[in-house]
Amino acid sequence: MSANTTDRGNKDLASADTATSKKIRQSESDEVQQRLNDLYDGLADGVIILDKNFCIMWANKKFLIDAGLSQQEIIGRHCYEVTHGRAEQCSSPLHECPVLSLMQSNKLTETVHTHYDSEGRAHFVEVTVNPVRDSNGDIVRFVHMTRDVTEVVKTRETLKRMEDLNKFMFEREEMIIAIKKEVNELLQKLGKPRKYDIT
Repeated sequence: MSANTTDRGNKDLASADTATSKKIRQSESDEVQQRLNDLYDGLADGVIILDKNFCIMWANKKFLIDAGLSQQEIIGRHCYEVTHGRAEQCSSPLHECPVLSLMQSNKLTETVHTHYDSEGRAHFVEVTVNPVRDSNGDIVRFVHMTRDVTEVVKTRETLKRMEDLNKFMFEREEMIIAIKKEVNELLQKLGKPRKYDIT
């Protein structure tokens, strides 16, 4: 066998090895991606992956169910379009954008927002945003997680109303007692018996 034939054979083997290695790496990468998808789909929280332009790259099943939309309906759309029905980014003070906050402070950000499903129903959600960094430490994506806290918010509002009512009733009762005392004092000055027994 000539040296030229041997070199060509080695190059063919090297090409075959490279192609096989690429297929194995792609298969491993696909398997890792599927495991990540399965992990995110198993969460009780909604998860979307955003690029640096606030565009949705992927969403887990919980997010899709809460939004009432399919993966195809949200991929490439801005998060604020899908979650708030807005044409522009969220802004303070009513809806601080947790992604912008994270970019400015470089710290994990949590906030409560009102999100809307595909039928326009409002839901209170706790939003947490985490950065995804490249090997240089630069932010390349965001993991945007939502937890429905509608019942918690409604319960807090109910408790607040009950506390306010209780305070009003207590103040009213104090006022009634003060009026009864005043009536008793006036009756006593007039030489008449007390009308109210106040203890």
